[in-house]
Amino acid sequence: MRKLLWGLGVVLAIPVIYIVVVLARGTAVDWRPEGVDAVVGSTGSASSAPIADSILTFLTWNVGYSGLGAEADFFMDGGNILLSRGMNIRMPQSDAERYTAGIVQQLANTKADFFLLQEVDSFSTRSYHDLQLERFRKTQPAYAAVFTPNYINERVPIPVMEPWRVYGEVYSGLLSMSRWLPTGVERHALPGRFPWPDQIFQLDRCALVQRHTLADGRQLTVLNIHLSAYDDGTVKQEQLRYLATFLIAEAAAGHLVVVGGDWNLVPPNFPYDQFIGDPEGRFTQQAVPQSFPTEDWTFVYDAATPTNRKTNAPYLPDSSFVTTIDFFLLSPGLRAVKTKVIDQDFRWSDHQPVYMEVVVE
Repeated sequence: MRKLLWGLGVVLAIPVIYIVVVLARGTAVDWRPEGVDAVVGSTGSASSAPIADSILTFLTWNVGYSGLGAEADFFMDGGNILLSRGMNIRMPQSDAERYTAGIVQQLANTKADFFLLQEVDSFSTRSYHDLQLERFRKTQPAYAAVFTPNYINERVPIPVMEPWRVYGEVYSGLLSMSRWLPTGVERHALPGRFPWPDQIFQLDRCALVQRHTLADGRQLTVLNIHLSAYDDGTVKQEQLRYLATFLIAEAAAGHLVVVGGDWNLVPPNFPYDQFIGDPEGRFTQQAVPQSFPTEDWTFVYDAATPTNRKTNAPYLPDSSFVTTIDFFLLSPGLRAVKTKVIDQDFRWSDHQPVYMEVVVE
């Protein structure tokens, strides 16, 4: 009987010991960048002259680490951190490669002055250690390219109860490419952290800020952002407060500002279920506050086409829940003359690219 109880105790202790070790190791090596850091990128053959163009074009796209195309479901949207419940932790490698090829083709065939990409992987388990960062850079070889990580983790141990096939190592972040050499690039760490132990394995959100000189002497400041997901809204509110302070200061200094990216929020006063009804409120999406950061700024989005689908199941055009969380924000002195979601039926990512043309006034 003693041997039986002892054996039972050992069996029960193994998962406890595993969880303790995972949390201890995760806490010890947790990457926690803070403040503002300079970023150095590749220059290509980008022009170092001031920007003289009166119309500038932008593309923002969360490429979903080439792992969330139309066939993908994702365990965090239908399972939980303990069990995948039969959902995908990562897609088969053949699908991931197909998604990457589609993304590369779209980027190579798009004419834009600025590309703002989110969830770009480099040597991550979830994307089979593919060097996406280099592959995406090569789609615009003449452009200046800057990258900053917002997710570095040596081993994301979820689903916790399936340690033989966890999410694994992640190195991912934001990539911005531009026709002109920026005069300066900064990584601004965004505030707000999840409670421990979730914070160990969550993204460390940031804004990638690049600065350009215009021919008339003014400065153009371009922000690439990816705000928090899977929070109750409080983390995103902290991040918005930080951004508001920064944006107001930039405008007060006479700079023109473009913000683009994945907000994980819908635009002000935009119905989150505009494209497909959600009477049960399963996918409630909060909105950016009205008049953010002040009432003279302009949100720019395509109200006719969604930019994001929920990944609780593979994509079905008539039933998948879709909404708009990818868009631009312009300071006074800039005016959008065209914005369009490039509708791909979510073939390559759970997000669709958004294109914008802007007049410098």
